[in-house]
Amino acid sequence: MGEDWPSACCHATVFRYPIGWTPVLWHWSTRGCLNVQWGCVKGGPDVRAGCCARSKGSVCVNKRATVIDDQIFETLDVLLDEAFCLCTILTDQQGRPVDYRFLRVSRNFEDATGLRDAEGRTALELVPSLESEWIEAYGRVALRREPMHFTEGSPTMGRQFDVFAAPVDPPGCFAILFRDVTEIRRIEAEREAELERLQYLLRELNHRVMNSFAVISSVLSMEARSAPEARAALERVQGRVQALGSLYRRIEGATQVDQIEIAEYLGGNVASFRDSFAGGVAITADLGAVTLPTRAAVPLGLIVNELLTEAVNRAFPPGESGKVHLTFAEKDGLCRLSVTANGTGLRDGAEESHVGRGLVAAFAAELGGELTTEFQDGGTYAFIEFRA
Repeated sequence: MGEDWPSACCHATVFRYPIGWTPVLWHWSTRGCLNVQWGCVKGGPDVRAGCCARSKGSVCVNKRATVIDDQIFETLDVLLDEAFCLCTILTDQQGRPVDYRFLRVSRNFEDATGLRDAEGRTALELVPSLESEWIEAYGRVALRREPMHFTEGSPTMGRQFDVFAAPVDPPGCFAILFRDVTEIRRIEAEREAELERLQYLLRELNHRVMNSFAVISSVLSMEARSAPEARAALERVQGRVQALGSLYRRIEGATQVDQIEIAEYLGGNVASFRDSFAGGVAITADLGAVTLPTRAAVPLGLIVNELLTEAVNRAFPPGESGKVHLTFAEKDGLCRLSVTANGTGLRDGAEESHVGRGLVAAFAAELGGELTTEFQDGGTYAFIEFRA
């Protein structure tokens, strides 16, 4: 290289080399440009202090390149909020990455890393106990030419970084664009902890509410057995309590508390009602896969309970068996709930029937719908339509 050897002290990076020669990467700044030149020297450079002496052996130059000029770097420095830097990887004689050197750093580099006077120094000079994962990652970027995006923490530095790293010419160099996300991660961790706490409190509240419903249902059942004259009324109240308890059971096991799968919810209500009150009446259900807001599930479950109670208690003469079929479906945003009973007793104008119908009408209005009942030769058909 002779007289072309740069007069300024130039940093060296050791690469693979032919026998008797040591390849090096020099970089220096002249006339507003960051220049890089690599080749090999006979006899080897003295890299113990991070510099190579001019007097060390003959030089065989392979290529000369400009990484980035100062004007472009300074423009990027103004435009980008994230910190960034240009680096070169340092390897041992086996080509394994052992460190990396900062060639240029942005104006906000120090604020983002806490590292001062980084230009020209290596990572291990600045952070002697830096985790090896950083050097290995940047080694893949620089030597294998693999761009990377990752979020990693450094316990040594006490920070977490979101990092974009990409190789640049000449080989062995790479650029890093990064931001300190320590505070963001701390806030996210606190938010996750608070969310977990609130979910625990909600589960605990639902569990206690369900226990309360179970106690109330048991008390009503005992009162119904001890007061035969009030048994029908108490059983109706018990059914309403069980409908609410069923909703809370579904909410407790759901992944979302604001949405509920209606087929599972109403299916549970029907099964519970069948086991408790059906007697000789066969109750079946055909429930579509519909998801509704939880606020709609409460009146919907109570409507089902009232309609089933009316059908079982009023549609069939005492001791007569029959069939009750429940359907729920949604099409184009319109939901339809219907109950069909093959008895004719619902024509009866008994007082308890009026009470049940009044509750159904109130719950239907809460959903934005209206109860319609049709009496047919083959039985009774009641339905409610509302917008999801």
